[in-house]
Amino acid sequence: LGSDTALRHPPRTLFCQKPRVRALGGGRKARLLEAKDKLFFILFYFKCYPTFDVAGILFDLHRSRAHYWMLRLQPLP
Repeated sequence: LGSDTALRHPPRTLFCQKPRVRALGGGRKARLLEAKDKLFFILFYFKCYPTFDVAGILFDLHRSRAHYWMLRLQPLP
């Protein structure tokens, strides 16, 4: 078999009838790439509880992305 890219990234036309506009992998790249960066971010957040503006400045993120990462990395209730 060739590449398993098709399995990881199914064509957009399978889910809706519009053709894909952007190439696979297009869009914004994550700032917190490694697990150690994510762990440091969430531990820092729970220790200091900074505003999302401050967390964004410290981690070079927009405040909405800081909020996104906080929600994504915190344990579920």
